[in-house]
Amino acid sequence: MTGYNLLTGVNSMSEKGIFVAIDGLDGSGKTVQVLQLTEYFRSAGMDVVPTREHWKEGVWGETIHQVVELKVRKSDKMATQIGFLADRVDHTAFIKPLLKRGAMVISDRYSEASINYSVGEARAPVIEITDILTRTGYILVPDLYILLDVPVEEAMKRLERRRVGEVNFRDFPKELIMELNSAEKFGQQSIFEKEEFLRGVRANYLERFSCSKDSTRVITDGVGTFEEVNERIKGEIQRRVLNDR
Repeated sequence: MTGYNLLTGVNSMSEKGIFVAIDGLDGSGKTVQVLQLTEYFRSAGMDVVPTREHWKEGVWGETIHQVVELKVRKSDKMATQIGFLADRVDHTAFIKPLLKRGAMVISDRYSEASINYSVGEARAPVIEITDILTRTGYILVPDLYILLDVPVEEAMKRLERRRVGEVNFRDFPKELIMELNSAEKFGQQSIFEKEEFLRGVRANYLERFSCSKDSTRVITDGVGTFEEVNERIKGEIQRRVLNDR
């Protein structure tokens, strides 16, 4: 890999951890990038913990899994989003001690997912509740929040390749895939993986990230080879987070 000087600022991680969230459409490539970033930063001697939402270690995450992925239970759209918010509070309680010990936490999705996957009348309440939970510390503000952006057509092609088993995860250790708790998603189709719906979701994401004046939020082009996209993400982490430590 063409790399960055990852040792820049590593010593200061013992005083404060680093929280990086990577978000985007289903099929944007978030999960494989989180897996690769975890391996990469661990190879530099960092304490790195990969995680994802929904966070299936909690009761809310397991319920969401049954509704969204297994589709064995049904829920009102607003109730589903409330479930995601409750799951995020549990997930954040898991993340906080990791940051306190100085770890780098890389999350596959975080707070922007609920906001941008909410449609119609449900979106405004989700934004308001998220803001309240953030102000009161139940949801964190990531040190770097990356939107991995791809056109919907590309996302749909990738989702189809994943469903038929054309996406190759053999290069990642089985233990790492299980650590991210994402093995079951390969080959499954969630209730959100519909082209027209994802067009609205992408518009929501681009609006939120483009209009934000927060320098910790960045849109990264997710189109290209796996290696090209990975280099872009690593560059953002180095420039926006590690160089300041």
